[in-house]
Amino acid sequence: MAVLTTACGGGSKPAEEKKPEATADTKVAALDDAVAKRRAAREAKEQEAKDAEAKKQQQIKDLATLPEKLPKKLDKACDEVATVQDAFMQKMFPDQAAKLAAGKAKQMADTKSACMGAGSIEVAACQAKALTDAPQELRKEIPALLSACIEKYGAKPAG
Repeated sequence: MAVLTTACGGGSKPAEEKKPEATADTKVAALDDAVAKRRAAREAKEQEAKDAEAKKQQQIKDLATLPEKLPKKLDKACDEVATVQDAFMQKMFPDQAAKLAAGKAKQMADTKSACMGAGSIEVAACQAKALTDAPQELRKEIPALLSACIEKYGAKPAG
């Protein structure tokens, strides 16, 4: 009887059947691990982008402050905003000096007009200070800097 069981090889077949299943399970587990790693990397990258945006928004908010001394007249304050914005552009975008010089008069007039439209010395003073104090990483955030001052110091709508 011992000869018959060894001749049939009854013990080796189940081992062969289990081997492909184990390989398939291993492949699925490896695939799941790879997917989990890619998902974790993607989520970390998304969180990093969210954190960077939150930091940038906080910097903008922090720059929206008043200087120690406020100007006396709105038109002078708005002239200052236009001058500071021009200096900001020259400093932050030196590679575009010719283009900036060509549009300087219109840009300064538009800036002054927008400033006068806000109608607030506080807004104008805040905008001039924000543009003066803005770091290099906020060089493309002029609208956000100006808007932060309008939101903080601008006239609130009635009602």
